[in-house]
Amino acid sequence: MGNNIFTYAPKELTTDAFLKWLFIELDVNEALKEFQSDVFAGLGLCARGDSISAIRVDLQVEQIDLLLRYKVNAVDRKILFENKTWTTFHSNQLQRYPATKNGKGADDHIYLKLSYVHSEERKHVVEAGFRVVGSGDLRQALDPIADRHLLIGQYCEYLDTEFILPRAAIEKALEEGVDNDIFRMGGAQKIFLDQIRERLGDSVSTWMKVGTNRGGSPWSELEFCKAENLYGDSNETVFLRLDKRAGKYYARLNQYADTDAKYLSPKKWRLKKLREFASPFAVELGLTEGKLSNSGRIESEIAIFFVEENGLHKLREKLPLLMERFAERYREFDRRLEE
Repeated sequence: MGNNIFTYAPKELTTDAFLKWLFIELDVNEALKEFQSDVFAGLGLCARGDSISAIRVDLQVEQIDLLLRYKVNAVDRKILFENKTWTTFHSNQLQRYPATKNGKGADDHIYLKLSYVHSEERKHVVEAGFRVVGSGDLRQALDPIADRHLLIGQYCEYLDTEFILPRAAIEKALEEGVDNDIFRMGGAQKIFLDQIRERLGDSVSTWMKVGTNRGGSPWSELEFCKAENLYGDSNETVFLRLDKRAGKYYARLNQYADTDAKYLSPKKWRLKKLREFASPFAVELGLTEGKLSNSGRIESEIAIFFVEENGLHKLREKLPLLMERFAERYREFDRRLEE
């Protein structure tokens, strides 16, 4: 990618600004006007060939990223956009914004996200009444005008280079299963964990979290067991984490509980039991366990499986089975803190 302006402005506000500019430019630029209906139809905002007029775009009104008002064949329409690049929704955004003065009565609610939308995220978005539009959908909608304006061409190049092509490469590498270092890419971790979650189905409730370590390397985790207020006011959770140790990537079951000192002994007792649950399942499923660390106080290792020793395909196939059996045993174990 050459000297593309969007590589210097990868934040979510850039998406807001580009979309506002795009909707207005399609209306005022005679060279683009004939494609206005095609682009709108590509985004699901009208039918192909409809007449579009009276464009009005507002940003950050009552914290709504973008409100698009227009007429389709002389009929008023209002669309609410929640735009994301790498992050996900938070603080009941998807429930609050449609209920605001400006958000009420919207004809459609669009959750536009450029990076990967995992299946649990998509489920919550749809349940909130939003329609998911991804980078591939946006790129396809812009295709008729990609070579008709420099700025639009650069944005399409940005979508291709930063999101669409890397995701295709990751999915291909995961399917081939031969790159033991594929998790160096944060997107690969999310897609792999999503494949795990989809194999679990509805048998286990899950939620995905992502982040970066000191130094910038990515980590991702999938929470799948939880005991609320187990240690006084503190919860205990168990999650599957993808990360790296000594240059080697792994999938690890972790116990997490930020407890008071008085609960350290029962937490260690539960950790011992959780390890005893996980290990026989791993052996039965043919997974090779790595050496556990006992150094964690808040976050403790239950089981660890290095990619190099097990392979991507085996981990993808066997980990959901292990997690499902472990979750069932965890529910039976309930809230015990001692023998």
